[in-house]
Amino acid sequence: MSTEPARTMECERCGHPMHDDAVFCENCGAAVSTPVQDEKGDRDHFTLAPASWVAGVCDRGQVDRGNEDAMALAATEPAGSHAALVVCDGVTSAPDSDVASLAAARAALAILAAPFSKGLGGEDSAVVAAGRTFERAVREAQTAVLRESERNSVRAGACTFAAAVVSGDVVWTAGIGDSRVYLVPDDGKPLMLTTDDSMAELLISSGVPRADAEDTPIAHTITRWLGVDAPDLDPHARRFELSGPGWLIVCSDGLWNYASAEQDVAAVLAEVQETVSSSEPLALAEGLVRWANEQGGSDNVTVALARVG
Repeated sequence: MSTEPARTMECERCGHPMHDDAVFCENCGAAVSTPVQDEKGDRDHFTLAPASWVAGVCDRGQVDRGNEDAMALAATEPAGSHAALVVCDGVTSAPDSDVASLAAARAALAILAAPFSKGLGGEDSAVVAAGRTFERAVREAQTAVLRESERNSVRAGACTFAAAVVSGDVVWTAGIGDSRVYLVPDDGKPLMLTTDDSMAELLISSGVPRADAEDTPIAHTITRWLGVDAPDLDPHARRFELSGPGWLIVCSDGLWNYASAEQDVAAVLAEVQETVSSSEPLALAEGLVRWANEQGGSDNVTVALARVG
């Protein structure tokens, strides 16, 4: 007698029948819808935990009246098999950026939730295939933002984009704007896996120390974004080999405002791990968000974690 899960769901995108425990559609790759609100129905603070090794928290912070951050997560069991984490931060100067960020995150996840193609064989082919997948995800996210903006062009939204895909011992990353991906290994040097598209980054590339560059009034002015008049949609996909266990962090600037350098993020993570006395991704994500709020919470803060390696 077959023990295969029943196909009682249908894909929201293509209508293909799906198993009850499906994470993505095997026909078109669209992600199964994940809740964007917690059980209280509150966008100001919501959590997602699609698998035992992946979770995220999105929070309004202590100052802003609304939450323009968004995230979308998908993962399969067992741990380390496949996961996609997307974080988008709405641009405050664009009125409907809360809608834009959520639409972008969901649209990108619908593409990234499915396992990457291996290409025609070999690492080079896999890199090309992954790059094309990220390009497609960004195009879909951009289309979603513009679609929401077209409802009322006077209130066009815009957002950043940061994504990480875990596939076994490989991590793929992509970014547009200044949301970030960090890798904090249990042993070894922590890494920032994305490069900001911001005025601060331009100053850093010209030789200005990071701390000084990020303390200037123009530091958070982004040079690339998703939305109307977006200058460049190249996601700059990158590939990283995992050499051991650690934590992958995808976050908005609401977190790294207070701990920007890789070693500072690692130190905060270690502090939070001691505070919460837990290795559960959701507990650590909540702890990191709480830490950011304790530093002042001057912005919306989103933290998505995956236990990798």
